[in-house]
Amino acid sequence: MNTLGTYKLPVLKIVIGSLVLPWYQRARFSSALATPTLLLVSFWALNVAFKDESNVLLSWLVLPLYLVVFSIFAVTCHRLILLPQENPTFRITFAKREFKFLAWVVLIFLTFYLSIMSALMIFSYIPLRIKGDIDFTKNVLFVMESIARVFAIYIFARLCLVFPAAAIDEDRGFYWSWVNTRHNGWRMAVIVGLYPWLISLVIWLLSRTEATLLEKLITGLLYYLGMAVEVFALSLTYREISTSMEGSMDSCPTVQKL
Repeated sequence: MNTLGTYKLPVLKIVIGSLVLPWYQRARFSSALATPTLLLVSFWALNVAFKDESNVLLSWLVLPLYLVVFSIFAVTCHRLILLPQENPTFRITFAKREFKFLAWVVLIFLTFYLSIMSALMIFSYIPLRIKGDIDFTKNVLFVMESIARVFAIYIFARLCLVFPAAAIDEDRGFYWSWVNTRHNGWRMAVIVGLYPWLISLVIWLLSRTEATLLEKLITGLLYYLGMAVEVFALSLTYREISTSMEGSMDSCPTVQKL
């Protein structure tokens, strides 16, 4: 049996599962996600329709409601995977569960951007100390930003298990997520970094520059369906790691004696 030290996440299994499982249970998934998805697409359409500097106030007014609906959407996605016996129904209520989930969203994305800024500061400081004044070209800046983003995605991947944990009311934080992904950091980065990027790329390739309003709405719908698939992948990852952790504890003689 794999222990926590040797367990390797089955990335391909998780990716396939995030696509196949919702299809086989499409009635249950569609029923739970139809309303929040349509609301999110509506917010997105409003943002596209009124996207100019004179409507900044409108964007700020809509943002809190958008975050509430997004939290309900993401929590529902996680619970559909992790609590298969439950049939979540959409309700505009912001309970303790959704509030905690949103708090983790804010904290983890602040961490993400702070990681990028920290890496950029380090990368920009070292060459200046070694070579003196450097004329940073666009290519150099692009490489530095790319490395910084990869670093930030890795940090994000190590911490993001707090999302599914909050969605099912498990009291697990950054430390728990970091410890239980320590041997699967880059596999996690593939699941929450590369996989979402590939989904976004496919949706972008399907869109047109001069699209009609209807086409833009379809693109928005595809975007949030893709986001749901990404959340499903994270849920399956959480389930795999939790199962492995429980199996490791069961195989430990010390634990068995307790």
